[in-house]
Amino acid sequence: MKLFDEKFCHNLPQSAHCTLQTEDTTALVLCDRLELEQALLNIVINAAHAVAGIECGKVSISVQSLVTTLDPHSGISDSYALISIQDNGCGIPEEIQDKVFEPFFTTKKGGTGLGLATSYRIVEDHDGVIGVDSSELGTSFVIDLPLSYSEGEPTSGQWLV
Repeated sequence: MKLFDEKFCHNLPQSAHCTLQTEDTTALVLCDRLELEQALLNIVINAAHAVAGIECGKVSISVQSLVTTLDPHSGISDSYALISIQDNGCGIPEEIQDKVFEPFFTTKKGGTGLGLATSYRIVEDHDGVIGVDSSELGTSFVIDLPLSYSEGEPTSGQWLV
């Protein structure tokens, strides 16, 4: 079963254009599907808020598999699913970018400050890494999750990304 489907784009305002780009190859991630969906949905919802009211608002979601060689002498390498969620909103000011994953930190009126903190915890609980890069041209969240190498169809806890 695919972790990413059209529902991620349904959380965006109609004025925002959403694209979802995935590789043709199958990437398996060992995860709690509901938790990982929540983590990704929190980021997509934030992206939707960032582009709300922008005439040509865009949110792009991409997934690809990467192999990163850790030690060229031993040949040991790790493989990751690289998930990128980008928007063309106004961006996150540089002086607060290091705070966006802190619990209860928010810049939104009525926000709880728990969405990105929850996403951060979930990604870390799955042995992944999450980062943010932002400018006045938009924001990009990048998530690296270790791939699983089981043969055949995904089993309980494994999901295609």
